[in-house]
Amino acid sequence: MTCLQHEAVFYDGVDEFIEVALPFAREAVAAGEPLIVVEPSAQLAALREAMDADAEGAEFFEAADWYQSPGKAFKAYLDWVTAGLERAPRVRTIGEPIWPTDWRSAVAEYAHYESVYNVIADDVSVWSICPYDVGALPDEIVEHARATHPYVRTRDGVERSSMFVDPHTYCSHLASRISEPAVRVRRFPVRPDLAATRAAVAEEARVAGVAPARFAELLVAVHEVAMNALVHGRGDASVRTWREGKTFVCEVEDHGPGLSEAVAGYEPPQPEREHSRGLWLARQICDLVEVYSRDGITRVRLHVVCGR
Repeated sequence: MTCLQHEAVFYDGVDEFIEVALPFAREAVAAGEPLIVVEPSAQLAALREAMDADAEGAEFFEAADWYQSPGKAFKAYLDWVTAGLERAPRVRTIGEPIWPTDWRSAVAEYAHYESVYNVIADDVSVWSICPYDVGALPDEIVEHARATHPYVRTRDGVERSSMFVDPHTYCSHLASRISEPAVRVRRFPVRPDLAATRAAVAEEARVAGVAPARFAELLVAVHEVAMNALVHGRGDASVRTWREGKTFVCEVEDHGPGLSEAVAGYEPPQPEREHSRGLWLARQICDLVEVYSRDGITRVRLHVVCGR
């Protein structure tokens, strides 16, 4: 295998998880392939115990610590895979987030994350299995899994998913679900002097209840995205802010040539593509970033959980 193998694993309870994950993990260790396991506590402990001495050949991380946001988790995996491939021709991953089922936008963005992984890591020699606890997860998340993984692994082997959807198509489908806010919003233009924009956003964030310790990093993300909008959005850009559930939202809108709803902010920045740095950085800073780009309008929504 010289490219990505991305598989969904559907299980019901820890015992079924071990049935499928343990052979995969042991094969990795036996082959000398670096292995990372990122799982909720119960599954993590059970797999480590079942692997016995082989556990020394793997790295284990708590899902709650790893999956702080889609952007941070994505970068962490890419960094780990890159380092692993310096030691071996192929690496393996087992990763399962603790799905934020009470936050609809975050669920959709983690589905986006799974889908775009097929694009960003397409030519990378990594074998990834993504477990889904069907006994605990809502049907919507299981449907996302079937659409975002080219393969499904069972105790009997691996088969192609008949429900897999092209990532660009699926990410566009997810973006189309981004709805207009149902609460009061404040709107103001983005001027070349971004200090005024940052000050206005900071005041709205304060009123919304964002922790002061997060102001500086939030304003870095706002600055980067607003700068992109000014440079690439034909000089016509605006900002909207509002409180949505537990999050403060800052949305930057422009009317430029548009962004890829699939890969924007998930492609590691390259020197020759300077504008990609802003969105990549925003995904590392914010708890959630959403991108809507079609019909001459691009909106980038930055979410920060209030009070954190």
